[in-house]
Amino acid sequence: MYIPLIICMRLKLLIPLCCFCFLSLWGNAQTYISVGVTQAPALVANAGFDQTICPWMTADLGGSPTASGGSPTYTYAWTGDSINDPSLAGPTVHPTVSGNYIVTVTDAKNCTASDTVMVTVDTCVGLPDPKLPIEFTIFPNPNSGNFRAVAAGEFPTGDLTLKITNLQGQVIEERTVKAVQGRMEEEFALPLLSGGIYQVHFLVGEHQFVRKMSVQK
Repeated sequence: MYIPLIICMRLKLLIPLCCFCFLSLWGNAQTYISVGVTQAPALVANAGFDQTICPWMTADLGGSPTASGGSPTYTYAWTGDSINDPSLAGPTVHPTVSGNYIVTVTDAKNCTASDTVMVTVDTCVGLPDPKLPIEFTIFPNPNSGNFRAVAAGEFPTGDLTLKITNLQGQVIEERTVKAVQGRMEEEFALPLLSGGIYQVHFLVGEHQFVRKMSVQK
């Protein structure tokens, strides 16, 4: 008489999961082994997006998340200028010059992965203005996406336009505005703007005023 006996054992080995199933028949010993293996995903490091900041600003490094895959837990090692704590997943930096930051992630099995992010430090000085008796200001600056554009002076005949662009020249917002008694004032609420440097253009006929604006999140 043969009595089947099935024993399944889950063992933690070097691979994440193994299931061994043994079939033994008493009186006529036979053993069958079935092995199922689940591979861990590859370790990935993410240093975050490239950023442009003003000299007085700080930048937060790291992705969301900075490490994934592999075998948790992770350790982090950042290299670069002015890092507050190189062992953090998302450190803060306050550089005075542009530069690259590299993160090396090590998982529980000593596997490593690296990634690089660029932080550009801009002078954040406005571009030259045309020779018109007009003052153009953005405030507050820096801001969180809520700000006011104000111009005062002698406006020539012609359309008045406010345009917000990123440093790549992409138009974020454009409005036609009016001046009343020598003053133009327009309020913006753009909470979805990501942190970085933007340019606010004030077009007066064929003339253009440009101010750089810092958005901090």
